Amino acid sequence: MNKHLDEYLCKKYPKIFEDRHKPMSETCMCWGFSCESGWFYLIDQLCADIQQHVDTPQWVDQWGNSIKQLYNSIMWNRCFYHIAKLVAFGEFPNLKRSEGFVVSVNKNSKRQWAVYNWFCKWFQFNIKCVRSNVPVPQLVADQVKEKFGTLRFYYHGGDEYCRSIISFAESLSSRICEVCGRTDELVATHGRNWVRTTCPCCAKKEDRESHKKSLNTTLVKLWEKVREEESQRTTESDIKEAIKTVAEVKGYGKKKKSCCGGKCKT
Repeated sequence: MNKHLDEYLCKKYPKIFEDRHKPMSETCMCWGFSCESGWFYLIDQLCADIQQHVDTPQWVDQWGNSIKQLYNSIMWNRCFYHIAKLVAFGEFPNLKRSEGFVVSVNKNSKRQWAVYNWFCKWFQFNIKCVRSNVPVPQLVADQVKEKFGTLRFYYHGGDEYCRSIISFAESLSSRICEVCGRTDELVATHGRNWVRTTCPCCAKKEDRESHKKSLNTTLVKLWEKVREEESQRTTESDIKEAIKTVAEVKGYGKKKKSCCGGKCKT
């Protein structure tokens, strides 16, 4: 990676790359970022997410939340919720609207919602979380390099969330050109002697044949069709589609019947 980009990452994330200038006997990070500059934005965003996760206190479940969730899924969702809808709004699955249970014809009546909220208060548990007092261990990079055409981010510290996003970034690097950062269907992992992930413009002359063979032809053809359709679309056709959609919506509103057979103004 370019030395200016190297310095930028080390200054922006001093806690993650604190071993950058340590001797060779202590860490492999002394070699810097052993990859091309095309993965700069990927590494930058990865480190930003990691550091934000480490600095932010995590939410954890309170004691008894699992029991409350079980109660809500069984009793509230299957029983008390339908009773609340029946008493407050006169609605119940597989039954017609019962006017005897309706407090008011207006669906937005405060009395109706007061009845519904009363059921929610007394027959449904609120799932609450608290801030954890246990901090996430600071993640420190041991080595950042390219291996077999993908990113490798070795580290110590962190937690399961850090491990998951690092794994995702490593797999995502196989779709990003490590030289120019291009991301499209023409980026592929290829190479005879040294495996690299590049676009056709950044591939070496001796590796261009292997690059063509490693391309996903179905994706290339698919994107060709998509670009052809997008190029044929004009502003006039877009305006006609929008006018047609608006006319359909207005026609639907005219045909829609009122909830009380025309007695109310709504």
